[in-house]
Amino acid sequence: MGKENQSYKWVVLIIACFFAIIDMSTLSIFSMTGAEITKQLGVTAEYANSFGPWGSLGLFGIWSVGQVIGFLLGGPMYDKIGFRKTLLIAGICLVIPQFIIPNISNFWVVWFLRLVQGLCNVAFVPLVVTSIGWFGAEQGTLALGFLIGSLLAGGTIGNFLASLAAYPGNYYLVGVLCVMSILLAIILGRPSPAAVGSTMVEEDSEAAKEEAVGWGTVLALKETWILGLTLLCGTLMLYPFFAGFGQFALENGVTKSQLAGGSLALTVCFVICAVISGAVTTSMSKKMNPLKAQAAVVMTGFLIMVLGAILMAFLGTNGGFSSWFISCLVFFPLGMGIMMPTFNVMPPLVFNPKVAGTGTGVVTFVGNIVNWATPGIWLGLVVTIGWKGYWLLIVPFMIIGFLLVLSIYRRA
Repeated sequence: MGKENQSYKWVVLIIACFFAIIDMSTLSIFSMTGAEITKQLGVTAEYANSFGPWGSLGLFGIWSVGQVIGFLLGGPMYDKIGFRKTLLIAGICLVIPQFIIPNISNFWVVWFLRLVQGLCNVAFVPLVVTSIGWFGAEQGTLALGFLIGSLLAGGTIGNFLASLAAYPGNYYLVGVLCVMSILLAIILGRPSPAAVGSTMVEEDSEAAKEEAVGWGTVLALKETWILGLTLLCGTLMLYPFFAGFGQFALENGVTKSQLAGGSLALTVCFVICAVISGAVTTSMSKKMNPLKAQAAVVMTGFLIMVLGAILMAFLGTNGGFSSWFISCLVFFPLGMGIMMPTFNVMPPLVFNPKVAGTGTGVVTFVGNIVNWATPGIWLGLVVTIGWKGYWLLIVPFMIIGFLLVLSIYRRA
């Protein structure tokens, strides 16, 4: 990679991170303005958000449905029409609902617009694959540490943006930032100078020989299902954590002000751990197979999350801020912050370059397919198994995820 590319890759990453932050800000600002929106629509908060008209498919859950569809479509769109056109479509899905929603009083129109806004996540796979292409296999995890950290930080920043103006002014403010983020991505973004390649799909395999590769090739590869199920184990844990840790804190002696400050601190720690994870993986990749290094770091993250879940079940239930915060710190920043950025580098490297985008999209879709339903399901379990059972039930998923990645480590 030439000198110009060495410096420009950071421009590409900053643009990707800005888009990721604003994308997630639209999700959190919707939650922060829920009271105004439900009043505007003439429905109760429970009807609109908690469970909605069909199970978890309320105004919040339907965004997640659009999200996973976007994950699935983003890969093949990137393979077929390229980075800029895919980002343009993502931007249209992101921007238009942001400006229209405050002016609509019909529940079902807003419900549809929320679905459309979730589709902006067609941008996720192109951002991941392009970032890895610019930074290469060795430094790709470092780049993804910043990108995944930005996605999470967007939630906190969205809360901050919501406080800068009253509704609907804060909604329009985020809309302007959405326009800026997509214009920067389209104007300054460039296709990566290096193709993202595979070290696992052998060159003499049918997948590598095929001239026209697509869905059939991807679905036939066992790596697709290993990676998809690994990510599913992670999201089956992540969404219960997001859904439960705040309620868990308030029911175990943590005040609302402590919860707010602790949540912000955990977000900062997550970003730091994500970047550290990338730096460690980059260093390891210089001494060993990059895919093997990534698998080793992901396995470490899963093991730390097992410890974190056990701490949540036993230490966290002792009551008080310190026990809650320490448990969350181990589980979320130290565990998930190490595992998730590194994992997201693996799919583009596993698949043949011809299907790197499609394969990554399928894996992301499989891994997030039940996002819309898990918060309601898991919180419903608290009634029957209690908080201790809630956290301990997460442990088997972490162990399965560890074993799945171990199989990749052995084959890399």
